Amino acid sequence: MYCTDWALANVNSSVWEGSLSQALENVVCMHLHRRWPRVNYYLTRTGRAEVDFIAADLRGKPAMAVQVCMDMTRPETAAREVAPLAAAAKYFGLKEALIVTLDQEQTIRRDGVTIRVCSAPRWLMEAKGE
Repeated sequence: MYCTDWALANVNSSVWEGSLSQALENVVCMHLHRRWPRVNYYLTRTGRAEVDFIAADLRGKPAMAVQVCMDMTRPETAAREVAPLAAAAKYFGLKEALIVTLDQEQTIRRDGVTIRVCSAPRWLMEAKGE
């Protein structure tokens, strides 16, 4: 569940129960909803991993696969984020996918999919200009 008003959520909670990673995922979700009429998560065909967001047009055609990860410096974290994202992108016929991080930038190629790792501030500013 994603919150549209974090201030209201904090007022209704005696102790802030959220975390920075939850807040980042929430910001990405809200930003995707501004651009795409349909935003869902995706469970991989094996059912063992999920992709945070699949953004689709009004007809339901997927246009963007997105993971949100605070920090991808650990190899096991990168593998956990990249594998299902590449699988989902291939499944939906997408040549590109996105991982939004707190402050990392790089490009990863996996199974014919180009995965852009982009910091949240950069991604939000770029998307604002669309």
